[in-house]
Amino acid sequence: MLTALFVSYSPLLGGGERILVELASRLPDCEPQVACPEGALARAARERGVSVLPLHRRRLELRGSTRDLVGAPLRLGAHAVEVRRLVEERRPDVLIAWGTRSAMACAAAIRTLSWRPPFIQQGNDLLTGPLIARAARETARRADLVVSLSATIARDLDPEGSLGERSAVAWPGVDIEAYAEIGPPPGAPHAVVLGAMVEWKRPMLALEAAAIAVRSLPDLTLTVAGPPLNEAGEALAAFLRRRAEAPDLAGRVRLPGAVEDAREALAQATCLLHCADCEPFGMVLVEALAAGRAVVAPASCGPAEIVTPECGRLFVPGDARSAAEALVAVHSDPALPAELGAAGRGRAEESFRLEDSVVHYRELLDRVARPAAGKPAPRAARPRVRGEGATVAINARAAARREIGGVERVAREMAAHLPAVAPGRYRVVRPPPALAHRAGHLWEQAALPLWTRNAALIYSPAHLAPLASDRNVVVISDAAALRHPDWYTGTYAEYQRRVLPAIAQRARLVIAPSEFSRGEITDLMGVAPDRVAVVPHGVSTRFSSSVDPRPARTAHSIRGDYALVVGTRIARKNVTALQEAQRALAAEGVELLSAGSGRAYMRAGKRPPARVLGYVDDEILPGLYSGALALLMPSLYEGFGLPCLEAMASGVPVVAANRSALPETCGDAALLVDPDDPAAFAEAAVSAATDDAVRTPLAAAGLVRAAEFTWERTAVRTDALIEELLSGRR
Repeated sequence: MLTALFVSYSPLLGGGERILVELASRLPDCEPQVACPEGALARAARERGVSVLPLHRRRLELRGSTRDLVGAPLRLGAHAVEVRRLVEERRPDVLIAWGTRSAMACAAAIRTLSWRPPFIQQGNDLLTGPLIARAARETARRADLVVSLSATIARDLDPEGSLGERSAVAWPGVDIEAYAEIGPPPGAPHAVVLGAMVEWKRPMLALEAAAIAVRSLPDLTLTVAGPPLNEAGEALAAFLRRRAEAPDLAGRVRLPGAVEDAREALAQATCLLHCADCEPFGMVLVEALAAGRAVVAPASCGPAEIVTPECGRLFVPGDARSAAEALVAVHSDPALPAELGAAGRGRAEESFRLEDSVVHYRELLDRVARPAAGKPAPRAARPRVRGEGATVAINARAAARREIGGVERVAREMAAHLPAVAPGRYRVVRPPPALAHRAGHLWEQAALPLWTRNAALIYSPAHLAPLASDRNVVVISDAAALRHPDWYTGTYAEYQRRVLPAIAQRARLVIAPSEFSRGEITDLMGVAPDRVAVVPHGVSTRFSSSVDPRPARTAHSIRGDYALVVGTRIARKNVTALQEAQRALAAEGVELLSAGSGRAYMRAGKRPPARVLGYVDDEILPGLYSGALALLMPSLYEGFGLPCLEAMASGVPVVAANRSALPETCGDAALLVDPDDPAAFAEAAVSAATDDAVRTPLAAAGLVRAAEFTWERTAVRTDALIEELLSGRR
């Protein structure tokens, strides 16, 4: 029997604490104890039969007034003293810190113990402020495992991806059967907003969106339900009531306050409307899907991970007009809310079943748990690998590089996400940074196969892999060096011509990010089409329209409006075709900026007709995107086109070439132009950057398009292919 000690600084019963109670009360072969102050959380835990160890109740504010700033370290220190005493007395098999405050306290509590239990940091919220972020990330580096409710939170806690296998995403689940009796949506359009009455949930945006949507949906009504938590919440509720009495909304809006059971409110609605610009996860969205209700939510953070185009509509965060258009789209056909709701219920059953989430969390506990002295070892969870003991090594050579380009982005994301998809299956193998570039060829060809000799497969996400190995699964994003060797130095082109086809032909499986690249690989490398699978890349949740652009503006002295070009300095990017676009944008007061550095093996071509920023630090790159009026990508050859999706996820209109893989990646969410027609590109660039009639629908379409591409989906599809290889089905 595994003993698990959950520690919560908060006595409240918010979304994160409800998840804690559900998990603790259902974990199999586990004796859970919850240490928390007396309050709603303690009562809920006891009601579910979970043992509670009372802690002293302390102020929740970490920052704010001078009193908070001075007292916060003292309160956390006192919390740590209590945790240390409990650990010494109880000697749990695993210690789980539930939230940021408890994580800091638990890390300090066990640091000097002669015996310490494995320590899991549970991330439930996004970090606020640089000091808290620095402290939380330092705590994460000291944890044995960091578990996050969403990929958004995981990236926030580990922006560089340095935790590797020590970071896992565990989506919480709901009791699907509890929503089974909710019938189909009612006939008249009725949206419901569920959540605490706090400013960051943006309930005012819901009212403004409804006021716009009623022009197309005259029968639309809205319910905004949720309790005010303090005086600020009471004031916000009073303001909403006054706004609801205005002529454009009179008689359409209900504000009932707290609701006992969200299922009753969802049963009366045709859709859930969620307006928080950057929700860490969004449990209410999962509940709406389980209830068979369409979801309208911002295309950012947690909601972008939960809501697919089949079960709802996403809108530009913070944009009432875009939210209104999404509401209208959901109700454009009387049968559509039911169709979306049915698809949403299917998604909830597939990805958010409570039973599955509990099993997954128990597996995560077993990954790190070790018995205290004198206790028998807990039963180990069976690994999710069909071949007994089979493991897959991830070649993270490209992930170790300091500067991030396309292949480095893929390598970092997959090194982080694959281990989270199938715990116990993957092992990340990363060379020292000095061997990440050219000097690492020998490491990759000689040391990597030796270090991974017990692995069933070697997954290499950055084109190259051990040539002599017959265990390779290799991602080849494009064949540019073979199709156009003149874009590269002679030595590099010749090396690629000799090595890349040999790796592809010998590999167990080649993965391409697009059908275009799949065709290039089969045509230029002599690989049979059935040995090349297409798995699109993803886009990180770091890229969002809600990201603050000011750090990027400050770092690069950007003062006015700007359009953006992103990519390595190589002739195939075709940036010299933007001369007319640069002049046309300048006439509108828009500066053209070029972000990206060159590589020694690439022929850079002529200097771009733009202000060259050089390499932009990955920490501020999302802000550079979010502050742009448009992204321009006139490339002659792309195997996928990650910058297009990163811009779309940031709410930025995209103008791209109608060549290679770009039409496949962008779909109908970009202006696609002949890259050999500078005048046409200039016209499209000015429209995308300055014409609201073009910008607004393009940005909204881009957000929806980007939401279809997540690194989690890339990892899940890749893992499914690897499972087929391990089981002998492929």
